[in-house]
Amino acid sequence: MDWKAMPIRNAIVELLEEKGALSTDELEKKLKDEYEGLTPSVLDKELMKLELNGMVTITSLGRGRKRIEFIRRERETPR
Repeated sequence: MDWKAMPIRNAIVELLEEKGALSTDELEKKLKDEYEGLTPSVLDKELMKLELNGMVTITSLGRGRKRIEFIRRERETPR
């Protein structure tokens, strides 16, 4: 995969912030143009990192498809 100015993880977050939720197929199609070397395993690793950091939730849709949803957090006000 070529070096890009924006890490793939940031591009995923931007897309999900805009759309709210996408299937892995939709997400992969949108990222393929900019990230030519993107493979399903690379996408899965990035999504796992985002899920572990509490930024997305991943739900199985069956037959290997998943729904990725961005977790919107309300800003906490200082006390």
